Amino acid sequence: MNTGSFKQKKIIECSMEAAKEWLDARNVRYVQKTVYQLKMGIVNFYPTTGTITIDGEPPYADKGLQALSEALERFGTDLPVCGKAAISLMRLQR
Repeated sequence: MNTGSFKQKKIIECSMEAAKEWLDARNVRYVQKTVYQLKMGIVNFYPTTGTITIDGEPPYADKGLQALSEALERFGTDLPVCGKAAISLMRLQR
């Protein structure tokens, strides 16, 4: 059995769970895109490394939840809505 692999999986799981709890406590909407990535609008967060990226941009120099908080404040958390869902949403907002 490869214990390094088991430890790495546990670190990934714990990091992801902690980040989700942090976002939930702040009522931030997010989508878990992969086992490594959370997406909030154009903001991407990788809990294991603390890395933050904005779609189409290089990674932020700062890392971690404080930097994520600042990125979310700056860029917002609205997720793009496409197709029929966008039309339904527009009708509801009238």
